Order: sequence, then structure tokens, then C-alpha cells
Amino acid sequence: MKKYVKKILFGLFIALVLFIALMIVVNYNEEGEKVLPFKFSKIVIVSAINGDSKTGTDTVWDIDLNQINDFYISIVPENNSNKETIKSVTVKNFKISPQDGVGNKKILSPTGDLGATLYSNSEENYKDSEIVFDGAATDDLKSRQIGNMGGTIAFRYELENIGKFKGNDETEIKYDASILQKVGLSVENLNTEISFDVLIRTSKNVVYKGNINLQTPVGNLNENASGEKVIEDFSNVVFKRVKE
Repeated sequence: MKKYVKKILFGLFIALVLFIALMIVVNYNEEGEKVLPFKFSKIVIVSAINGDSKTGTDTVWDIDLNQINDFYISIVPENNSNKETIKSVTVKNFKISPQDGVGNKKILSPTGDLGATLYSNSEENYKDSEIVFDGAATDDLKSRQIGNMGGTIAFRYELENIGKFKGNDETEIKYDASILQKVGLSVENLNTEISFDVLIRTSKNVVYKGNINLQTPVGNLNENASGEKVIEDFSNVVFKRVKE
């Protein structure tokens, strides 16, 4: 009888241990890391419509239209008691919905100086690959570097060639909803949901991964040439340790 009771108690003990372990795993999957050496401070998205004008054509205006969304992600130290530094930050696993729709979907990495030339020579499409920013003394987007104690990374999501506008009548072209109407589009045709992973690798080779899910374009492109959105609430972003 005593042996039978001991077996039952042992079985209950094992079941309790497994239940606690399961709860720990479930809680981690839902809430992620409680203490991080680095965190997001803000994400700035800038949306606009632009065009590539062609010369030597039979019309005054011959423009390939694009819709661009520039992302700036700022990372700062949080509870960094171990004095870890940033070894690298990687952006990958881009998922864009809907997959069809207007334009050729591209993810571009910075290749120029901050400002109008930041993406002027960016041609490689990273939609199915990754963009890596190495930790350095200071930020340098052109060289894909981020300050090792915190800084900002950037990339562009572009809908390339959403339409072609040709004409002789207009004396001025405004890159807003009016030019979309000329090619049979509206701002609603440009709506996209984009998600991606951000992986922060520290000097201890510990990797923290969080997933971001956002919608573009931002702002009111029906009335303005560009729009901007600043995100500072990341309570819905769960960071977990991963092996990479």
C-alpha cells in the first residue's frame, strides 16, 4: 500500500513539474524577455509618391510613378547592467500583404548620405534576404553601421512603377493623390501590411528577435505630398532569445 501511495505521489510530482515547465514556456512565448540590454525607442515612417521622369520622349511628361515608405528604427540601451554593446542589427523575414496589387515590391538598403540621396543608388532588392547593420562607434547608414551603444537603422519599402503618366497639357505635376487619379489609382490601392523581424546581436553573441507589423502608406496622401508617423509604443512587440 505504501509503495502504491509513493508511486502516486511521485507521479503527481512529475506532473506538477511538467505543468510548471509548460507554463514557463507558454508565458515566455507570450511575454518574451523581461530584461533586455537594448530596446526600440521609436520608429519613424515617412511615406510619399515620387516619379522617375524620362527625357527624349514624344511628350512633355513621361513619368514612372513609385510609392515609397522610409523606415527609421531607433534603438537605445535599456537595463544594460552587463555593459553589453551592439554587435549587429539585422532586418529580415519581410512579409508583405497583399502579395499582388500594384507595383513591384522592393526593400532597399541605404547607399547614400542621409537626405535626398539616401536611396538614389539603391538597386538591390532585399525582400527575400536580409539587411545587416554592424555595430560601430557611430551611425553611418551609407556603410550600414549603427552605434554600438544605440543608434538608428533605416530601410525603404517601395512600390515601384505603380503607374505611367504621359501628357502634354499639365504645366506642373504634383506628387499627391491628383497624379494617382491620372493613372486610374487611389491611395487605397497602395495600402499594404508589412511585417519583418529585427534581430539585435550583442557583444556576448546573444541574439534577441522581435517582430514588427505595420501598415503603409502613412499620413494623408489624399491631401498632402507626404505623410509621417512616429511610433513609440512597443508593448505589442515580444523579444525572445534565438540561435542565429
